[in-house]
Amino acid sequence: MRPSAFFALLCALLLTHCGENSSSACGDTDIPRLECGSDAACILAVGACLPKCESDEACAADELCDSQLVYTFNTELLTADVCFPTTLLELPQTDAELDEREQQCRARDLQDCERDPRCQWERASKLDLAAKCAEPMPVGCIALGTLCTLSVFVAENAQGELFDFAMGCGNEAYTAVNFSFDDPRYVLLFGGETTVDDWPMCN
Repeated sequence: MRPSAFFALLCALLLTHCGENSSSACGDTDIPRLECGSDAACILAVGACLPKCESDEACAADELCDSQLVYTFNTELLTADVCFPTTLLELPQTDAELDEREQQCRARDLQDCERDPRCQWERASKLDLAAKCAEPMPVGCIALGTLCTLSVFVAENAQGELFDFAMGCGNEAYTAVNFSFDDPRYVLLFGGETTVDDWPMCN
């Protein structure tokens, strides 16, 4: 389903949320993003104004009071507790459903991943060998609820940059590095008094 059609369907299901007091397309570039009023918030995942809440009791039967990312003008990470449709929070029930959603999420870029509540960022730390520091960042898009089976490992991208993964989900853009013990990078990362796990965040 195209995103515009999805948003329209969502608002059709939530008429009280996308009616006179809120903009159903608050995330559009030609509409101010914060025109939701004091009792609602423009939610990034759906591009619509949803009512704020303090508990599930304030929401409809098919909604949960859930913390969601807010669409803002700047890059500041803000969240709000809003009445969010439970259908968008449901996890896949079978391996086939999970595989299908995983393929859908993997096909999304980082911005689209952030907008889809069924997906989540896969994260890793980019390693600066010269400064001996790590920069955490999103490196891919995976399905919400994905159980990654690979342990901690270091991988490299096509440019030869190294990334430290806390858990591996099989991202095809990154290849695990099998260091030999005499590899200078292995000595730098794992052979000293401190290891890469002790490196500070890059400034």
